[in-house]
Amino acid sequence: MRKTLSIAFIVIASMALTVGVVKAASAVYDSLTVGKQGTGGVTYFNGTIANITTGTGGADNPVTFGDNVRIDGRVYRGATAGTTDSSPFIVNDNMEVAGSLTVGSLAGTGIVSSGTILDGTVATADIADNAVTSSGESNLSVLQSITDSDIHTLQTLTISTDESPLFCTWSGYGDTINAAEGIWIYVKLDGVYINEAYRIMKTPPGTRHVTLATNFLRTVSAGTHTVEIDWSTVTLAHMYQATLNCIELKR
Repeated sequence: MRKTLSIAFIVIASMALTVGVVKAASAVYDSLTVGKQGTGGVTYFNGTIANITTGTGGADNPVTFGDNVRIDGRVYRGATAGTTDSSPFIVNDNMEVAGSLTVGSLAGTGIVSSGTILDGTVATADIADNAVTSSGESNLSVLQSITDSDIHTLQTLTISTDESPLFCTWSGYGDTINAAEGIWIYVKLDGVYINEAYRIMKTPPGTRHVTLATNFLRTVSAGTHTVEIDWSTVTLAHMYQATLNCIELKR
């Protein structure tokens, strides 16, 4: 009886010692299967998974998942989740998203084309065919006349834009009291004359009617802008029809 108890004690002590060694030491397996078809299983890693082998010249060997990966939680890098640290989650490859993509903000020189859109929200209408951010039109409603050589205001148009190129075009039909006299057209943007938009047209000999046109393209800051068409003549002139159109070009 005493011998039997001694043997049992030795077996128990050996098992306990073996279990302690297994728990304390690392183990290397060629493969390990957890769970089975239709049942599955759970593996707990209370720490970090890493590949301790290296390639040629000490090159890093990544941990490889040889199948689709399902993650029932958030993916992040660093000690804590969120964007408050300096450890962004990095994707070192091209990426395809099968579903919709929602982001808080966009940044970088490779977004859209040559970094033309760096941040903010882009709606479908902003990138649709023939889309413009803002546009405006002013049509001459009644006959306008000038009877001296002073510069007078003919039309104005107010338009609100972002920081964008602004393209405006104007055309009109008028006459002078005498043949071979001229009508001068001046264009102001926010109170400043645009020299390249200045035009003068003289009525041909034998007629007093004339068609005039001008346009300009300027990059403007975000805000409200006023485009003004001014005109002058020598003695007497009329303007029967005129249209001023402005569009903010897509960025």
